[in-house]
Amino acid sequence: MTNSEHQAQAMLVNFLETNHPDVLFFAIPNGAPLAGGARTSRRLKAEGCLPGVSDLFLAEKRGNYAGAFLEMKTETGRLTDGQTWFLAQAESKGYYTMVCHGFDEARAMVEDYLSWPTAASTEGTMAY
Repeated sequence: MTNSEHQAQAMLVNFLETNHPDVLFFAIPNGAPLAGGARTSRRLKAEGCLPGVSDLFLAEKRGNYAGAFLEMKTETGRLTDGQTWFLAQAESKGYYTMVCHGFDEARAMVEDYLSWPTAASTEGTMAY
């Protein structure tokens, strides 16, 4: 049975929460249907909402990467032009990117990324 993107992503979130509770990650609900229609879309665009941004972000340094963006797809899903552009931009800024077709592939790719050595931490912290 093929899971929807939603089902696969929810399964991955559950997997991360259960097996990697120390990993900082979050969803980026860019593709969610919006109540309020065009007015809400304009407001979100003014606030910096960007079409094509990946579904999840792992805020975990690994190897030479500052973090990883993960785009969920069904087993037959394809990237939109906006998603392809965003992933290329993220890579050019030093982020690792993953396009995962289904839960099993996502779990394997995330486990692989999290197994890499932690990147060297930078000196100092940002003051608020």
